[in-house]
Amino acid sequence: MTVDERAFRVAVAEDDEDQREALVMRLEQEGYRVIALEDGYELLDYVRLSRGEGILTVAKPDFIIADVRMPGRTGLDVLDEARREGLVCPVLILTGYDTPDLPTRVDALGNAVLLIKPVAPGRIAELVATARSRSSAA
Repeated sequence: MTVDERAFRVAVAEDDEDQREALVMRLEQEGYRVIALEDGYELLDYVRLSRGEGILTVAKPDFIIADVRMPGRTGLDVLDEARREGLVCPVLILTGYDTPDLPTRVDALGNAVLLIKPVAPGRIAELVATARSRSSAA
C-alpha cells in the first residue's frame, strides 16, 4: 500500500527504539502516514506545530500513540496539556508500568485507550483501523 498526503496520520511517541520501529513499520504497511517521535518533548513540539504554534506548520494527527514513561515529558502529561488546548483526536496510551491512578488519568483525557505492554503491533493496528473507520463515518 502506498501512503499519500491525505492518508490517516498516526503520531507514535515511544522512546524504546525497537518498539517504535516495529510500530512504525506495521502502521506504514497498513497504509498510514506515520510520524515517529522519540520522547515527550518531540510529541509536545509536534502537537504544537500541528496547531500552527511556530514558524513551521505540520498536518494535524488523526491518531496519537504515546508511551507514558519517556525522557523529558511523559506522554500522559503532554496529552493532558494538549487536550486542555483543544486536541481532539483519539489517543492510545501505552505503558509497561501500570499504577492504580493510571486508568483514571487516561479516562480523564477522553477518547483514549490504555494498553499495558507488551502489546502486539497488530493489536495496535486494529485500534487505529477502528478509529479510522469511525472518523470516516463521521
